[in-house]
Amino acid sequence: MAILAVLTETDLPRRVVALAWQIAQARREGLTILRAGLGGTESESVEVPLTPVEGEKPDALIGAIRSVVNEALAATERAPETPALILRTIAHADRLKGVLAFVRQLDPSLMVVSWQPDPRGAEVPLAYQLFEHAPCDVMAVGGAEATQIRRVLVPTSGGPNAEVALRLGAAIAHARQGTLTAMHVEPEAMEDGEAVATQVLRRALARAGVEPSPDRVILRPVVAPDVRAAIHDAARAHDLVLLGASGQGLVSRMLFGALPERVATGFEGAQVAVVRHATPWAARVRDRVENALALNVPQMSREDRVELFEKLQNGSRWGFDFMVLIALSSSIAALGLVQSSGAVVIGAMLVAPLMTPLLGSGLALLQGNQVLLRNAVRAIVLGFLLALSLGAVIGLLSPVKVLTPELAARGGPNLLDLGVAFLSGAAAAYAYARPHLVAALPGVAIAAALVPPIATTGISLAWGEFANARGAALLFGTNVVAIVLGSAAVWYSAGIRGRRNERLWARRTLAALVLVVAALALPLGSYLYSLVRRDVSGFGDAVGARVTAAGYRLVATTRSEGVIEVLVRGATPAGPALARDLAAQARERLGEPVTVRLVTQLTSEATSD
Repeated sequence: MAILAVLTETDLPRRVVALAWQIAQARREGLTILRAGLGGTESESVEVPLTPVEGEKPDALIGAIRSVVNEALAATERAPETPALILRTIAHADRLKGVLAFVRQLDPSLMVVSWQPDPRGAEVPLAYQLFEHAPCDVMAVGGAEATQIRRVLVPTSGGPNAEVALRLGAAIAHARQGTLTAMHVEPEAMEDGEAVATQVLRRALARAGVEPSPDRVILRPVVAPDVRAAIHDAARAHDLVLLGASGQGLVSRMLFGALPERVATGFEGAQVAVVRHATPWAARVRDRVENALALNVPQMSREDRVELFEKLQNGSRWGFDFMVLIALSSSIAALGLVQSSGAVVIGAMLVAPLMTPLLGSGLALLQGNQVLLRNAVRAIVLGFLLALSLGAVIGLLSPVKVLTPELAARGGPNLLDLGVAFLSGAAAAYAYARPHLVAALPGVAIAAALVPPIATTGISLAWGEFANARGAALLFGTNVVAIVLGSAAVWYSAGIRGRRNERLWARRTLAALVLVVAALALPLGSYLYSLVRRDVSGFGDAVGARVTAAGYRLVATTRSEGVIEVLVRGATPAGPALARDLAAQARERLGEPVTVRLVTQLTSEATSD
């Protein structure tokens, strides 16, 4: 393992190198100094000797690094171990990508960066980007330069970042024969505040694996009205202040609301460093997935994203046009379902406008856009209620009240319908993301089948077919959730992202939708299982041939709970021998023992003279 100190073209090496060198000594690890510049793909690595070598070409950076290290060594009372010191120079068109690639290759135990806010605010400095995205532990260094650290102060209120700061501070203090002061501040209004602060400190040290010691590790519980002022007062008596950049607790809320400015300013006489623990494995996997998508999937340009957002925003609003299209499509679908006309139902699918707000919902959840999501959900809910009402009215007015095959087909959704809906959402989103593929949207609308299940629900409720209504409503809910998730997956692959720290509610909503899909998989899987159990494919043809040979006409073959019922028509009852023959054929074809129930419809014919 090694400590990595990252310098940019504008960094002064003294502050970051001095601290990184002392940490490397404390941990007995090597130190690699990375100079990251803009340009091509040049890469160079040299070992830096602590004393000039005869014939060495002068280099300002190497000279500055050597000066800092030698000053730190001269200030040390005992002879320390000298870590290996490597200077690596890289040049990359995108410095962040170049440094992160090097970090993944080196796998350092700690990265040290120097924080210097850009006075013009023209772009986010590299140090801040690394602090946010580096997969390893990261330290951002500010404040005064400290070539000799003996007194380390760690304000803590718990959390994983505080643990990293405590372990790091303990290692430095031990190596320098100095002291680590663990500090926790409780407000004056807290009853027994000092006892509470002491308990917090003991638990934090225990989690970090640091043993309290009167000489080396000091507990400093403080009760004060101003947390930040109390820490600043304590910092004056220390060489280094380590702050865990945790988002938990009062200290973090007071100090780390604006990390860049807080790191570089505010402390007098002490060097300040903010520590962040290594990125969780889930975040690292996410970053790798995003990088792979960026390399292999064409990403949408800014202009395309703006145009897409405008189309979905306009199409996701509930308005007169949306209402008219919903009314027309649901009426057409209801009439087609009642007369079992597949062509009419397909026409209703093409008119239905519900796909657009579903795609808008997927985009809103990725962006964390509450306004777009609110408009889309409103359009979906009102559209559903209108289509359901019209379906019920047409069902009540219809002179035909027979559950047609088109109606029955939508009353028994299964797990395959979930896959169809997800892929339909993905296809629609992909067509929207690629304007030249807009001709594919009508086909997607047919596959998605959003309005017919609602109309089926209304008609079935009007006729008292509650089981069929329940199945059709389940089909619509399945389509909605799967289309939203399918479209979100495509938007994500195409490069649409939201600010991670501002879309927690959106991530939770997406996670909830995934759980809903998992819950829907149970009834949908049950429907599919029942279809499989009723399937007599591979046996029906053999039954028809055998029944015909026996002098009967096959009417229907159904299967339920291990029983195959064969309905035949003839002038005399079919005997047990035919039933046994059919049972033997069923066992041979289906590979399992089944019971065959043979039912005969008796017919008689007479001709008048």
